[in-house]
Amino acid sequence: MSILKKLRKPHFVILWITTFVATSCSLEETNLNRQNKSFDYSTFLRFKETSLNVQFPDSISEIKSINDRSIAIINKINSDFRTEIIISQKVLDLGGYSFYEMQTKGINTGIFSSVDIELLNSLNTDIQISGFDTAILNLEKNVLDLDLPQHEFQKYNSYANILKLIHNSNPQSLTSYQQFQRGGCLGAILAHAFATISLSSCSTGVLCPVAVAAWIVSYYNMIDACKKE
Repeated sequence: MSILKKLRKPHFVILWITTFVATSCSLEETNLNRQNKSFDYSTFLRFKETSLNVQFPDSISEIKSINDRSIAIINKINSDFRTEIIISQKVLDLGGYSFYEMQTKGINTGIFSSVDIELLNSLNTDIQISGFDTAILNLEKNVLDLDLPQHEFQKYNSYANILKLIHNSNPQSLTSYQQFQRGGCLGAILAHAFATISLSSCSTGVLCPVAVAAWIVSYYNMIDACKKE
């Protein structure tokens, strides 16, 4: 029996129509989800005039242990901003590693997925080559093209808001580190910030996003290899 004759049979027609409708609905739903997703920068717009500067006593910068110094920085930021940031120990354990070391450690500990690594590498390269604004636009496009689950998309949306707060506080903050050309500190900042967004919490305080941004800036301003020129 020819394929055409088979398709003329009622049950084959019904099966084909059902499959076509189901597929069409699925495609329409996917396209609708993509259309409904867009980056929301209301957090950035709300807090962009808020300073990220925190004055730390010498006693904190003199702490030798990176883990202990990190905790002291967080405690000071929580005190100043009246927040309750809780940084995961997994994030604290990334402190002191280079960007490329963070990728390996992050994959092995489940902090980053392979998709996260690809997006972070692209962002790192784009900032160096095209500048911050273009890099953020490219990040948006890359994330939207992936059609991530809503919770994953929201993580990147929060991440973009934090990066914009950091950049707005000092337009040179992500591009003026001594190891910038070697991709060391810039990449480490980007990866550490993403890990912080992914695995940390802030239960109280309206300034939580500002406090998180301040934590990233303050931490890397105290890393000798990453001090600004």
